[in-house]
Amino acid sequence: MKGKFGHLLCTLHFFFKLQVRYCFNTNAWELALQGDFNFYRFLPGDPAFRFTPYVTLGAGLFNYDPYAYLGNEKYYLRPLGTEGQGDTSYPDRKQYSSMAVSIPFGVGIKFFKAKRFIFTRQRLPLRFPSAFPNKHNLKVAVYSRVLDKEQQKDVQFFFNELQKEEITPVIFQPFFHEVKEKLSLADSVETFLTSEDLTNEIDFIISLGGDGTLLDTVILVRNKNIPVVGINFGRLGFLASIGRDELHEAVKALARRSFIVDKRSLIHLDSSLSLFNGVPYALNEFAIHKRDVSPMIKIHTYLNGELLNTYWADGLILATPTGSTGYSLSCQGPIVFPDACSFVMTPIAPHNLNVRSIVVPDNIIISFEIESRSDDIIVALDSRREVVNKNIQLAVRKESFTINLVRLNENNFLQTLRNKLSWGLDKRN
Repeated sequence: MKGKFGHLLCTLHFFFKLQVRYCFNTNAWELALQGDFNFYRFLPGDPAFRFTPYVTLGAGLFNYDPYAYLGNEKYYLRPLGTEGQGDTSYPDRKQYSSMAVSIPFGVGIKFFKAKRFIFTRQRLPLRFPSAFPNKHNLKVAVYSRVLDKEQQKDVQFFFNELQKEEITPVIFQPFFHEVKEKLSLADSVETFLTSEDLTNEIDFIISLGGDGTLLDTVILVRNKNIPVVGINFGRLGFLASIGRDELHEAVKALARRSFIVDKRSLIHLDSSLSLFNGVPYALNEFAIHKRDVSPMIKIHTYLNGELLNTYWADGLILATPTGSTGYSLSCQGPIVFPDACSFVMTPIAPHNLNVRSIVVPDNIIISFEIESRSDDIIVALDSRREVVNKNIQLAVRKESFTINLVRLNENNFLQTLRNKLSWGLDKRN
């Protein structure tokens, strides 16, 4: 092998394990066939070339496993503070563990010519239904703003699917009063109104609507660590990424816990006045705006007390990685991956053409001083706005807790970008 193909190392490995498992958190027995598919691609290095076929058979003993399979991810239980070390820590507030008897078997082939390597791995679980019924019925909070006539059929189908999977809905009270005469619901339905009503019994909160509706649920969840499921009944749906045509798959995934939880960072606002009813954080962005009829404002911006720039503009956006595909993007800001530890600072209609967006780390404090010919300015956290005096003291930082967003196994950020922004649809591709 010569040229660029002479420096390849590949390992193709299949491994399957038949398990009879008892899950402690659900008090249920499961029969599962777990499968691994591994692929290694190596870079140039070791000149030695070897070819090693192998076949493996074995039998596992009755054992206790401190990990759980959620969808196509394997999560290990680890002490707090060890996140990111080795295998992925279990992201949810509940601890999953199982006891299993397993029989592994596999076959593989290896050929390689290098030491340094790039490692990619994909887990392909094949699951059978539980051998015994699940004793822990899920309870989910359902939040929505309004019910449009064209959505009525899909919403009814959604509640029917919950009933089939024996999932108990707890419906947002104003939404329940709107739909109770239009939908066929259970005779006795639980409702909730405020964040305090979301107790530890709630396993998920489901948002029926667009991204704005999901942002409302973030205010309700606060630091309760309840995973948020966004089902898109709106238009674009970057956050509410589960489509209306995926209702059956979404409910089924929740019932079988076959999903992935993404932790999303938040932005926190500190100010000299109490703002936003004691909920001073946002998932997407914090923004400073001039009043509607006012001329542009001057925003002196400091990073850990050191002057970064004075923005002459209509306003300034400070977006989280999640919010980089929102308001900031419409003002020519860059797209940042959700797990990036950063903020995106984007001016709104800047006076100087050489002023552009900047990406800054999220472990700093960003403070502002505003000059304006008007007495008041507007500050915003996502869709919430307040009019304040221009002399107010403002500073933002990363919030101390995160929000858990649920996505289906087949959805990821790159796929969302391609679908929502129509990337790759160029006829030349």
